Amino acid sequence: MVSRKLLKSLGTSLLIASIIILPIAGVIGYTAFIRKPYIIKERTLYSVMRKSEYSLKFKLAPNEVFGELIDYNPKIPMYLSIVKVIHVNYSLKYLNATASGNLNISVRVVHPDGWSKTYMTFSEPFKNSQYITKGLDLNLSKLVKFMSNLTSELGLKLSSFDIAIDALVKPKLKVGSRIIMDPFIHSITLTVDKPSNRIIVKGNLSSTATISKKIKSVEESRIMGLNINTLRLVSMILMVLGVSCLTSAMLITMRIKSFDMIKRFEKKYSDIIVSTDNIPGGSNIMAVSLSDLDELVKLAKLLERPILKLQSNKEDELQYFIVDRDVMYVVKIGKNLP
Repeated sequence: MVSRKLLKSLGTSLLIASIIILPIAGVIGYTAFIRKPYIIKERTLYSVMRKSEYSLKFKLAPNEVFGELIDYNPKIPMYLSIVKVIHVNYSLKYLNATASGNLNISVRVVHPDGWSKTYMTFSEPFKNSQYITKGLDLNLSKLVKFMSNLTSELGLKLSSFDIAIDALVKPKLKVGSRIIMDPFIHSITLTVDKPSNRIIVKGNLSSTATISKKIKSVEESRIMGLNINTLRLVSMILMVLGVSCLTSAMLITMRIKSFDMIKRFEKKYSDIIVSTDNIPGGSNIMAVSLSDLDELVKLAKLLERPILKLQSNKEDELQYFIVDRDVMYVVKIGKNLP
């Protein structure tokens, strides 16, 4: 049978255990539940930078303003009347890869009504190269004559037209052991505007792009070597254990308080309490249950009878009663008796 001292020691130990376990469970649970159990990571398999670029130079008739050769500058007007040749240089550059394929360049004249005619085309192969370049000279007088012939055949008068330059590239890029296709087209337009005596450049002379591929992988989140799901389970187990310890400590404390209440009661009314081994009287005695010991004390003083104390064979129940003729007033108290 558990003694009161051991019961009190056990209750204190369980209370201390709950005070330690519950905060630990809370910290682990908070850390585990605010994080996702899995992390999605992104890894780059390859990344290649491509730069496609045009540069223009104008060969001019001798003049005192611009000289005989000038680089294209969007801030400087280019007068049609003094331009002889337009030098177009196209370059293609790759970083982190080598390229193999063909560089195809076409030059077309485009009428304002929308129809066009190819003026010239050429193709240049390249292999395992990172830098490809090609230059061509466009004789402006020949281009104007070519377009004039086309418009005269249709009974039209030539005023303005476009020179469309298209660079079409279909390279195979080698990145490490990988082969990647990178087809693209880069176009610019030179507008020949006869009424305003201008050559106007349209389109982006430079174009950059990144060719890359990324893959995603899923990994378990870990804290101190344990994955999040395991930590969540541990926190729940610790929480249940901590609550169980706290509940047990409270129940033990209630039992001890019940025991102390009986001790105080017996000490206070020791002059009217008498221990007995059995319930006196016969089968005709009527038992009346009372709610608490205070009612029993009031009745004992009123009837001037002693309070009899009986410990049952179960050893975990006490009975306090008063016998008055054929009526027995009883209060039963359950407790762990040391």
